[in-house]
Amino acid sequence: MLRVYLDTQIVTYLSRPDDIAPLAREIGVEPSRLSIDETDLANYEAEALRRRYRATIANTAGDTETLLGTTADAAALMLYHMAVMADGLSKAQSLAEMRAAAEAFAALTAQFRADVDTGTVRLPHRAKGSELDCMAEVSDRVTKVADVFQSQSQPQSPEA
Repeated sequence: MLRVYLDTQIVTYLSRPDDIAPLAREIGVEPSRLSIDETDLANYEAEALRRRYRATIANTAGDTETLLGTTADAAALMLYHMAVMADGLSKAQSLAEMRAAAEAFAALTAQFRADVDTGTVRLPHRAKGSELDCMAEVSDRVTKVADVFQSQSQPQSPEA
């Protein structure tokens, strides 16, 4: 919700910034006397941009379930091959055995890496910002999810 001020006092809340002119007419004031809280407006615009991105992604790359399925496939594929490689590395007695343990994973990922390096495949996190931005977003999201699980596993007092 967007807080609307008349001069310096909050007078109401709006769900869309376009509703400010009709509100001014309704309450009989000049639109210039009304203002929307800047933080609320920035949050509204950021959310609108996210919705536009998500709609375009759904129309071009796949709906949420399709994207989740592809992500699950990729995660399972990587986990399996990382496990195979970790097992091989843990048993390796020489540099040659270490290289052999990594060979299948390197072969699996070589074309993908080449495609990324040439720009044939583009990674979303690079389009959104840096790898550090991506890692910060991942860190924030996983911490929030963990906090939910942690708060839900805490015994609740009878008053709660």
